[in-house]
Amino acid sequence: MITMDFNSYNVPAYVCFGTQVFILIGEFLQLMGGVGESFSEKLGTYFISVWNYIDLLHIICFMLFFSFWMSYASTGGFLHSELTTVEGAGLTIEQEAVITLIKAFMILLAISKCMYFSRIWYGMGKMVELVGRVLTTSMPFTLFFFGWVYVFSVLFIVLGYEIDRADFVGVNDLFVYFIQTYNNSIGNIAPPIYEGWMEHRMTHPKIVQTMTVLIWLFWFLNQFFVLIILLNFLVAIMGQAYEEIMTEALYFKYYHRAQLNKEARESLEFLPKEMNGL
Repeated sequence: MITMDFNSYNVPAYVCFGTQVFILIGEFLQLMGGVGESFSEKLGTYFISVWNYIDLLHIICFMLFFSFWMSYASTGGFLHSELTTVEGAGLTIEQEAVITLIKAFMILLAISKCMYFSRIWYGMGKMVELVGRVLTTSMPFTLFFFGWVYVFSVLFIVLGYEIDRADFVGVNDLFVYFIQTYNNSIGNIAPPIYEGWMEHRMTHPKIVQTMTVLIWLFWFLNQFFVLIILLNFLVAIMGQAYEEIMTEALYFKYYHRAQLNKEARESLEFLPKEMNGL
């Protein structure tokens, strides 16, 4: 049997756990709220908003992390306050990797939730809506952009474009070329290296010269097409999204506040009247 010693165990962990349970209850009450709707209609309405997915994923991730945490409490695992990381807790490398991914995902979800609540302020609401609009409208551009980065990466591999691998330890060739091509595409320019071809410049000068010209030609095309043309398209897309948000700024001001008020009201409907103040 595990006994609770608040001097040796990490009390904030239990506070966080209790908070997540409270939030889970709030999500359930919100799902069950609403007047004159069937459960299927409430369920469909609930999962329309991406913010509700974030809430549920955050709770699930924390419950998984806490279950790992509790599983080592009886053996002096990383529940103790002096063990702030999983090292030394007797975990395998697979378990450490899973816990690390869960914690990173929890941080991203927590930041997203902070952005959700920050929409109550007029300026922050515009910024959150602008980021969401830009991410949505720029999705075709993003696919097109990275598609061309991939094409130039393959071309550089075929042409014998060499890359200094000192900063790319433990990754495969295609990823190295993709990252370097992406760096060149956003202005972090590095000149091409082609020592493999230069070794034959004395025996086959014309072939080496031709391949050198081709490498520099495609290197230049990558800079011109991706850096100059495509990134200017992205600026235009972001400018269009900004104009749309500024035009509808007053609408979003009241829409965000109405969303927060609706969520709070639906969660409070199931509480006793003397507690919810409705």
